[in-house]
Amino acid sequence: MTSIGSILEQHKGYGPGFHYMRVALAILVVAWHAHYAYAGAAPDSINLEKTWILWFAGYAVLVMFFILGGFLIAGSLVRLSLKDYTINRCLRIMPALVVEVVLSVFILGPLFTVLPLTEYFGDYHTYLYFTNVIGVVNYFLPGVFAHNPAPEVNNSLWTIPFEYLGYAVTGSFAILGFTRRPALILASAAGVVAIGLVLLGSGVAAPEQFLPSPSAAAAPGAKVAALFLGRGARLIVAFMLGVAAYFYRDQIPYDRRLFLAATSLCVLIAALGPAPWLNVPALNAIACPALVYVTLYIGVSEMPRLPLFWRGDYSYGVYLYGFPIQQAVRTLLPSSDASTHFIVAIGPILLLAILSWHFVEEPILKARRRFSLLGRQSEAAAASKSTRAMVETRRRTA
Repeated sequence: MTSIGSILEQHKGYGPGFHYMRVALAILVVAWHAHYAYAGAAPDSINLEKTWILWFAGYAVLVMFFILGGFLIAGSLVRLSLKDYTINRCLRIMPALVVEVVLSVFILGPLFTVLPLTEYFGDYHTYLYFTNVIGVVNYFLPGVFAHNPAPEVNNSLWTIPFEYLGYAVTGSFAILGFTRRPALILASAAGVVAIGLVLLGSGVAAPEQFLPSPSAAAAPGAKVAALFLGRGARLIVAFMLGVAAYFYRDQIPYDRRLFLAATSLCVLIAALGPAPWLNVPALNAIACPALVYVTLYIGVSEMPRLPLFWRGDYSYGVYLYGFPIQQAVRTLLPSSDASTHFIVAIGPILLLAILSWHFVEEPILKARRRFSLLGRQSEAAAASKSTRAMVETRRRTA
């Protein structure tokens, strides 16, 4: 049987499709946000979350992102000590995030605030924005994009706490020994769904927002509801299933028929939606496993080389800079439609993502070699090559 694991082994542990999938998913997030940046609280006529079939794209894109993340991170977890795993994860996500937050506060903010600069820099909310780096989400800078339909500076940051949570949960799996018994990881994902169903059955309402606002008085239990009932619940379940899939990779067949069946199930779910399904835990139990297979099948499949996107992983930069640039375009071109905003914004977004990769993310990745298996293998290979060269030189001169 050809399995997901055996395909990975053929590519020395690297799935060629994962590289393109990351960038494609990040661009799809930008496309999805185009309507929100254009209209804010959109009427049903242009609200994609209430549009037949299309609503599922908004659900699936982030789920696939987190499945992919969980799968790849599980691989590094088993090859590294817990300390190096933690350092590795922090160095991957935080430096680029710090740069984006700093640029937002000190460049984007002053350019687009409606307030005098003395008032902007004198407001403590300006500096409160830095809490985004540690996963305490703040969407607003004083006076920035105040006249836009969507007032957030960077709507995408709502997923950062869930990414940190995914890293922490995965580390906990290693500490508890779940990586040796991956059925317990599956049980943990099922537990998140079960708690959500219990909360829903007891009358707890799913939160409307992505996360309770840290600057507003949240209702008691709102953060708990966000973890098990809100939109973030699907990210937690997806991440856990991605981690579990890594440990079952040799038992998961690589089969086009299964891929078509999983895709068909997703289309059926999409056709049954949209609105009541979005925050219902049962959706996570049904859709996430199907999306796991779709993600893994595409991820290990052969993909053609695309010159621009093969030179770096620009997905994180696209994700970080997408919404702020869309907001800037919305301010500068207020009379244009959502499609025009997307077309105008995607160029600067890609440019910033490329710069982020080559000047921030890639140098950090090289610096963290001692904390990653690939870096150690590279250094070992270089040392081995150097040793062979020295031996060969001595032999010739002997």
